[in-house]
Amino acid sequence: MYWIDHCKHGKEAYIGSFKVFEAGDKLRTYDLHVFDTKYGQEVCIRYGNEDYEYISPGSLGGFIKRSHMTPAYQAACDLLLDKGDIKYIKRAK
Repeated sequence: MYWIDHCKHGKEAYIGSFKVFEAGDKLRTYDLHVFDTKYGQEVCIRYGNEDYEYISPGSLGGFIKRSHMTPAYQAACDLLLDKGDIKYIKRAK
């Protein structure tokens, strides 16, 4: 984990960290968390150590659906969300 987990999702929700070049060739590092709620799995993307430095794009399925995919992937994702939900399951190491 690169940043302090102010949201207290815990190590089991931590998926990994990734780096992205943003405008002006600024390299930013993010931590990705997927955690369970009573409404399903949600996504938290942390980008700093301050408690307010995170993005919470909502449900995992909705997050995937809104990402930039090919039309076939988007249609398949729509079908999965219409028929149920998308769930992340961590693999055993």
